[in-house]
Amino acid sequence: MFNRRKQIILEAETPENTGLYKPRLIFTEDMLIEKEDEYLFRYHANQLPDLELNQLSVEALQVDLSSSPISIVALFRNTLENSFHVDGLPLLVLDEANRLIGRKVLTTEDIPEFVPMSSMPCWLDFSEEELFLTEEENFPEKIRLLFSLEETHDLEIPPDFLDAEARRVRQTFYSTPTLKNEEVNVMNVWNEKNENRMTGLFLIRNGYEQAIQLGTLPLQLMNGEQILQTLQVALTSPIEAKTTLAIKVVLDVTEWQDQDVLQFRVAQA
Repeated sequence: MFNRRKQIILEAETPENTGLYKPRLIFTEDMLIEKEDEYLFRYHANQLPDLELNQLSVEALQVDLSSSPISIVALFRNTLENSFHVDGLPLLVLDEANRLIGRKVLTTEDIPEFVPMSSMPCWLDFSEEELFLTEEENFPEKIRLLFSLEETHDLEIPPDFLDAEARRVRQTFYSTPTLKNEEVNVMNVWNEKNENRMTGLFLIRNGYEQAIQLGTLPLQLMNGEQILQTLQVALTSPIEAKTTLAIKVVLDVTEWQDQDVLQFRVAQA
């Protein structure tokens, strides 16, 4: 297991001028790294392809499942000519099926500063809210890290959402491209039948530059293609501009509890 660092102390390096570059691997003074780990870092750094000038890349080296919830050892490489900071840059975690399983917004607390033309290991701690796997799923050892340059809307999740429900909402929200036009979009995130209760999770996305008031959300309870019930869900609060609102709908389905394929559907206008 790679040892952890306390705090990054900066070093400087002068870049070359042209062509492809293999950034020099650096370790800062207070990185408590054993020789064996240092060899592993150098091996990984040497195996990675060279970069063109003015590139920033990240590679996942190891998942530390002993921390709570998890920590990822990553190698950040750059070929920029000046030192720089990242503050507010989203980092996505994908599994082998390219499914989004985590998202962390990098700040200067994670990486105080990037040294120009360097490869630098970093330990990234993830909170529960930054991970999207269900309680039944194990975090995979093989993952991929990507920077996200897409601007996302604000996400509002009401306090009555369970932790598992909030994770599903966040996973769908960050996996879905942000609305580019002025439009309103409703997405059905999840349907679950538990004995005589049916729960549906929805995202209402407001792509407009101003708040909107929908009043109600028209839904249909379906058994396959059969409409069992039509309902109007009251929306008492406005949805702010460029904001996505999570909605939870709970319905008593005692009279249809013998049906196994129940699901909600947004009613067509």
